[in-house]
Amino acid sequence: MVETDRDQDVNRGTEAAKNGVIDGTQPAEDAAVENKKTAGPAAADGRKTAGPAAGQGGKAAGPAGGQSRKKGRRKSSGAAETAGQAGRKGRRTEKHRKAAGKSSRKHKTTAQTITKSFGHAFDGIFAGLEERNMKIHCTMAVLVVFFGLILHISVTEWCICLVLFGLIMGLELVNTALEAVVDLVTKEYQPLAKRAKDTAAGAVLIAAIMAAAAGLIIFIPRLLYVLRSF
Repeated sequence: MVETDRDQDVNRGTEAAKNGVIDGTQPAEDAAVENKKTAGPAAADGRKTAGPAAGQGGKAAGPAGGQSRKKGRRKSSGAAETAGQAGRKGRRTEKHRKAAGKSSRKHKTTAQTITKSFGHAFDGIFAGLEERNMKIHCTMAVLVVFFGLILHISVTEWCICLVLFGLIMGLELVNTALEAVVDLVTKEYQPLAKRAKDTAAGAVLIAAIMAAAAGLIIFIPRLLYVLRSF
């Protein structure tokens, strides 16, 4: 009897425990279902509300982004144009520098060429002074200058004398150069070589005769005047 009562009590406790567990979990499950039902419409309303807002934000952000892209393109194009202008200016400056360098080199070359030309010309004059006839011409020129200072010839007469000095000495230098060229070509007797030398010497002689005549015309009247004064 005692065991039967105990078995009954155990069965009753087990059933009560089962009922307690079922009663304890059932309200929680019902609350979760109700929360899901309540949260579902709220989430749907939130999505509906957020959808137009996001669309409006996208629409607002679209023009702003387009304007910013346009400004960026303008800035990039302006920077590219500025860089292009700077590059062109740099190339022009480089061209000007090169042109200036070339012109300076040309000026230097021209100056050197002119200097060398004068040097060669003076070498030719000194070489001509070694000739016998040139020494005679120089001696006559010194005598003319001496008497011109004593007799006080006019400015016009001085100009005539200087022109005659230059003419005779220049022709003598040409004669010397021609003789040197003929001697360089041939050392043997050639009629044409003789004719070339004789012709050049005749030109110098004609100029000397004309100069002597002009000198006599200038100096003879003055010498006669001085002699009469004594």
